[in-house]
Amino acid sequence: MMTIKKRPGHCFTNGRAGSQGQSCKGDYIMIQWRPYQTEIIENVFRDWQDRSSLLVVAATGAGKTNVLWGIADRFMTENPGSRVMVLAHRKELIEQPLARLEQFWPDRVPHAGIVMGDTNDCHRRIAIATVQTV
Repeated sequence: MMTIKKRPGHCFTNGRAGSQGQSCKGDYIMIQWRPYQTEIIENVFRDWQDRSSLLVVAATGAGKTNVLWGIADRFMTENPGSRVMVLAHRKELIEQPLARLEQFWPDRVPHAGIVMGDTNDCHRRIAIATVQTV
């Protein structure tokens, strides 16, 4: 079960869980990874050793957006200068990842941008884009 506690300050995670699954430090909102979320993140990085294309499937409410950012944050930490693109087919699915990034990974927000309609922040390290604009 994910535990979220409001605390002011800084939260940074690289998708690796501590002994209790807790992965955020400092004073922002603290997130506790569910065991299956930690397993997904670790499996993605393990499987990337042999494959270049992966698909993660999870049920509604399973925390896919958090897992996405856990993977992206760890990837960007382990690969300085790398870029990440998140694709979605609806405006709501563009706004949700950005809101979650602001909530749990605020240090990444200045590096994130939207690519949709008249907005073209494609120069940012993190681009959240609609399929139609790519």
